[in-house]
Amino acid sequence: MLRLAITGTILAGVALFTDSPTTADAAEEAVTFQHDVLPILAKYCHNCHRPGQVAPMSFLTYETTRPWATQIKAMVTAKKMPPLVGSPHYTVLTRGEGLTQTEIETLVTWVDHGAPEGTARAPSESSNRFAWVPAYPGARLENIRTVQNRDQRGYGYHFQVKDESAKVRKFYESNLKSAGFTVIGKSGANGKSWDLYAENPDRTRSIDVNGNAQPEGVNVGVIAVVR
Repeated sequence: MLRLAITGTILAGVALFTDSPTTADAAEEAVTFQHDVLPILAKYCHNCHRPGQVAPMSFLTYETTRPWATQIKAMVTAKKMPPLVGSPHYTVLTRGEGLTQTEIETLVTWVDHGAPEGTARAPSESSNRFAWVPAYPGARLENIRTVQNRDQRGYGYHFQVKDESAKVRKFYESNLKSAGFTVIGKSGANGKSWDLYAENPDRTRSIDVNGNAQPEGVNVGVIAVVR
């Protein structure tokens, strides 16, 4: 009887520890900037929160976003950001109907757990559909992501290079024109930022490339869309 009791206790203990989540499991399920938060920012925030646009801070990279983590949580939980079309409280209007509850919870969880960076998502198969997007030679691609909307698919990435901003801009402008796109370019008020918008004749594909000159080189954001 004593042997059976001891055996039962051991088995119960084994079952208890087997059902408990391991540290590795918890880490795997952790919400991180690169894997979970960045796709949300790309979908709702990057139109304004990038160099040369109206927002006062950039959310393109972890380094520029992390200092604003607490404020991001406060704004999304209050549903003040992103501003909705027709909002009487904001002059900057965006498309869509705002964050879903799941997306809000993802951002809140990220902040509550220390706003970790994590690793970027691997390129998905769907990103191969955007092979027409020029890749800058030698650039170290970061933050590869795909965004699925109701009426379009988007693909984008961010990279940094030590080349001059004018050289990067010329590369994209010439390559897009060679591919049959109409390219419209504009420079920022400070003369260091620029934006290229290109669209093919049937208006089914477009690409937006924006650059911002820095002392160490240039930051570049690329967003492509198939309608």
